[in-house]
Amino acid sequence: MSEIRTKVIDIIADRLSRDIGGELPPFSREFADLPQAFKEQAFALRVGEVSDPVLAGDSVHLIKLLERIDPKAVKFEAVKDAVRDRLYDSLMMNAVNNLRETYAAIARQTLRIDDPVLRRQYEQMRQIRTGSAEEIRREMEARREAAASATAPRTTAPATLPSGREAGAQSPERPPATSPGR
Repeated sequence: MSEIRTKVIDIIADRLSRDIGGELPPFSREFADLPQAFKEQAFALRVGEVSDPVLAGDSVHLIKLLERIDPKAVKFEAVKDAVRDRLYDSLMMNAVNNLRETYAAIARQTLRIDDPVLRRQYEQMRQIRTGSAEEIRREMEARREAAASATAPRTTAPATLPSGREAGAQSPERPPATSPGR
C-alpha cells in the first residue's frame, strides 16, 4: 500500500499539527484517523503541489504533498497469519450473515399472530418497513461486496497490527441486531 507524506499549511489554526510545523506522519488511504475528504485530496496531488482548501470535519486545510512513499515488498511468511485471520473473519461474517438471513426468513414465514389488533399493527409496520428494508438489503449487499473485494489477494501485503488486522483498517460493520416481532 503506497503512502504519502504531507504538510498542512494552515499550521496556525491547526492545533494538532502546529507544534510539528504542520508536517503529518506518512499515511495511506486506509489510515482511519483522517477524514476521507482529506485523504482523497492529498492522494490527488503531485509532489510539491498545494491543494485547494479542503473541508475536513469543522476545519479547512491546505495540503502540500511532500513525498510519495512506494510500498515495501513483504514476504508472504511475514504476513501469512494476518492474511489467514482476515480470510477467516471474512468467511465467518459471511456465514453469520447468511444464517441471520435464513433464520429471519424462517421467522417471517412461520410467525403467527392470533390477536387481530396486534396482527393489524404488525402488518402496518411491515408495510412501512418494506421500503426501508429493501434499502437496507441493498446497503448490506454493497458492504459485503466491498468487504469481499477488500479481502481479495494483493500484490503487496499491508502492514499489520499485532491483532493481525491491517493498520488503519476497520472491521466490517455488522448489521443491527434483530429481535422477533420487530
